[in-house]
Parts: sequence; structure tokens; C-alpha cells
Amino acid sequence: MPRIYAWVKHIDTANLRVQLTWLEHNARNEEEANWTNKELPVSCGNFCLGGDTDVLQDPSTYFSHRVSWTKGKNGNSYEINPNKGEVWALYKGWSMQWGSDADNHRSYGYDIVEILSNGSTSAGVTVLPLLRIEGFVSLFTQAKHKPIFYVPSSELLRFSHSIPFYRTNGNERVGIAEGLLELDTAALPSDLETFPFISLDSSMPLETVYYEYPESEFHNFEQDRSRKKLKSGQIWALYNDTDTFPNIYGWVSKVEIQPFEVHLTLLEACCQQVQEKALLGQGVPVSCGKFKIRSCKAKYGETHVFSHLVENRQIDANWQVDILPKMGEVWAIYKNWSPDWVPSSNNCSNLCVEYDIGEIVKCGRQSILFSILTKVDGYVSVFKPDITKGVLKIPMEEKVRFSHQIPSFRLMKEKGGKLGDFYELDPASVPEVFLKKGAPPN
Repeated sequence: MPRIYAWVKHIDTANLRVQLTWLEHNARNEEEANWTNKELPVSCGNFCLGGDTDVLQDPSTYFSHRVSWTKGKNGNSYEINPNKGEVWALYKGWSMQWGSDADNHRSYGYDIVEILSNGSTSAGVTVLPLLRIEGFVSLFTQAKHKPIFYVPSSELLRFSHSIPFYRTNGNERVGIAEGLLELDTAALPSDLETFPFISLDSSMPLETVYYEYPESEFHNFEQDRSRKKLKSGQIWALYNDTDTFPNIYGWVSKVEIQPFEVHLTLLEACCQQVQEKALLGQGVPVSCGKFKIRSCKAKYGETHVFSHLVENRQIDANWQVDILPKMGEVWAIYKNWSPDWVPSSNNCSNLCVEYDIGEIVKCGRQSILFSILTKVDGYVSVFKPDITKGVLKIPMEEKVRFSHQIPSFRLMKEKGGKLGDFYELDPASVPEVFLKKGAPPN
């Protein structure tokens, strides 16, 4: 794999020879030094010119691709890290502890990702998983139903190597859409058939995923996300495959009526807190804060993936938007949350993570007041204020505690008025444990 770097000193075009100096890794700390001393591969970080100079005959048999770099703090060093728009391989099951048992970590499995943000030795990297397209040797596409995640700067050694690629323009052949990635097979492992894959049809537009949930009893939430509700310029919440909740956002760029098709650009969380980065690192979506338009585009011919309208205003000049709970909305929050709590994407299903549901009763610059709701016995998804638990004050710096908004409808005259001022919540966004008829969960 192309993990060894060299600085080209002289090119002899007449004799097809290149004189070069090899680069050596500069360890930032004791862990990195131990990693390098055990001769484990390094492709990210700080590098300097080594003492060895070689002359290569016919260099085309050795070279993979040109490397982007920046000057290090030391004038004689070079920073090499993943850059936005590149494709890299990540080690499967990576751990810094490999350095203490190096002999048992000489064979590697890989995940392939597209880089969404520029990395450095002081800042981590946001990445999006890629999937191989079935029937092609090395054609990949963005895994649009998988959440982006964050690799902190302390884990940059998790990156194995950069992979050269070609992005299709849609004119290569019939059936090949714009934006697919053909990767250089010389930089890919030989066991490509073991990589997760999708069919070509499901990569072009996104495959619609259907979720099962009980019908609401009073309000028709399906009408709120019908075709006629979708307009260009809106931001909508989309259901996420990880936990089936509407915690992914998309900006509608165009709506075609006949045949019906919605063109979306997905939003990316602009992580500003350590815990936000930790959540994304575990594949858990962040639903509150600042978001920006990213390069991942999608098309939908149905409305099943849409949950509710989030914003109906234009995104600012920097292509960014703030998404925060508003007064009167109903949200789910993570129960028993603490500042160092981070769930794993492996246990982020409805049944493994506990939630509280509540109404936003006040929003301020410093905090949000959250009035806990409890389920009304005998109904699918009718909730009322829980006077035994009262109101929680959630500091704005703890906004990652909010899981997702739940569409709601305030009841008035239903059941002869005995449900007046209670809420019916959209069953599609309510955690499953709340949906069983009978006594509300503790």
C-alpha cells in the first residue's frame, strides 16, 4: 500500500531515472514513538527528510500518487494528513495498543472513507463511509444512509493510506451516475469481494427505507410530510438507519413534480465541543447546533424518508444554519446523560438507549427549559406534562443531550375535551418502548 513518502530531488528524463530522499516519521509523543519503533505503518503526521537518498530506474513502477503537504513548525518538516475530498483507507479494529503487540498486527482489514474536512495534528477529521458497487472491480459510492463520523487527532494513525480515485461525470457509460468514485486498484487490498456493497440501482438514487410504526389515533402526521409540503429551500429532518429517528438533515435544492423527485443536499454537523466529536466518532448523529451544506447529494422519489420540516428560510452566505430546539416543540433527550456519556452506534437502537420526552417551554442563550411529558394510559402516543418530574434546565453547552425532535399535535376537543392540552406525538419518531399500550414506562 502507498504509505512510504519520498521527496523528489532530481529527474533525469533522458534515462528515466529519479533521485529522491525518503521521508521519516517524527513521533509527537511516546505512544507514536513506540508505534514507529515497532515498524508499524505510518501515513499521517509530521515527517522530515531522512538520510537515505536513492536513484530509481523507471519510477512509474514505484510511484502511486502525488501527496499534499504543508510546512511543519520546524522548517525542515512536512505535515501530511487527510484533506477534504480525498479517499483514504482506515484500519478495521484499530487501536493504539497495537504498538504493544505489534507482531500480531501485521495483517490488516480496511474501511474505505471519503474525507469531509481537512485534518491536522491538532484537529481531527470528519469522514463518510464508502460502499463498493456490486458488479464492478473498484467503483464506490457514498454510504448515504450511514452517518458521518469523526476521527480525533489522537487517532490519526488509524488512517492507513490515501487512495487515488476518479470521480465520474455521468458520461462514461449508460447507467453510471455522476459522482461515483473509481478507486485505484493498486491501492486497494486483494479481498475486495469482502467489502460491504450495494447494487448500482440502489446507489442512484438512494434506496427508500420503510419503517414500521403504529398509526396515530387523532392527527394525520403523514399529511404533514406529503409531496405538496416539500418545497425548494426547505430543511427537513430525515430518518436515520442507525436508530430510525429523524436526526439527519437535508436541504431541498429542487422538487420535480412529474415524475416526483426531491433533490437533497445533506447537512454536516460543525462540531464545536469534545462530546460532539466523540458522538460522531461512535457513529451517533448530532441533532443540535450549527450545520453546513456538504457535498453528499441525494434524490428521493418517495416521501417515506422525510419526517418533518425543520427550517423554511434560506441558509446564510456561509452555507451554514443553526438548528436548536424551539419553544413549543417536543423533543427526546438522552436519559441519565452525563458530560462524558457517549453511546456506541452498536447499541444505539430504540431498545438499548433510554430517553425522556418533553416540551420546550423556554429557550435562552444560556439554557433551555425542558418540561418532561409522560404517556397517557390507553393511547398509542398521547402524552401529558409529568407534574412529578417538573422542568429540567439544560445548559446550552449540553445541547448534545437532545436526541431528536418529535412532531406533535396539541389536542383540544378530542374525546369530549378530556385530552385538552395534551399532545399526540408522531409514532414514527417515538422510542419503541413508549408505544406499547398500557402503563407508561418508568
